[in-house]
Amino acid sequence: MTFVGLSSYEGDGVAKALKAVSDGVSACAGGYNFASDGEDTKVTKVAPAQGSGQGDESVAFTQDVNMGEGAGIFRTEVVRKGNTLATFYTVNLTALDTGKAPETPAAVVEAQVGKLK
Repeated sequence: MTFVGLSSYEGDGVAKALKAVSDGVSACAGGYNFASDGEDTKVTKVAPAQGSGQGDESVAFTQDVNMGEGAGIFRTEVVRKGNTLATFYTVNLTALDTGKAPETPAAVVEAQVGKLK
């Protein structure tokens, strides 16, 4: 599954937001914990990934996630085009069994980024 989010910024806000994502990949490399809807979730690893090369610049990374009774690998790519960030979250809930991160469909990234000014 791939989810797409869009965020727009004024001034240098887009540069600050993308830098925060990039800095977070390194800062969270050893993992972190969070709770959502009363469920504890543990991210065991965050690693840089190859981006699509779309937009003006991008940051991509993977996260190995333990979620209650299951586990999965999430892939995120944040693409900047002008003052907009397009964020693509792709998940494969059985990927830890194979050890392979999911790929974000190139056609989805190209189509969405192509709509941005």
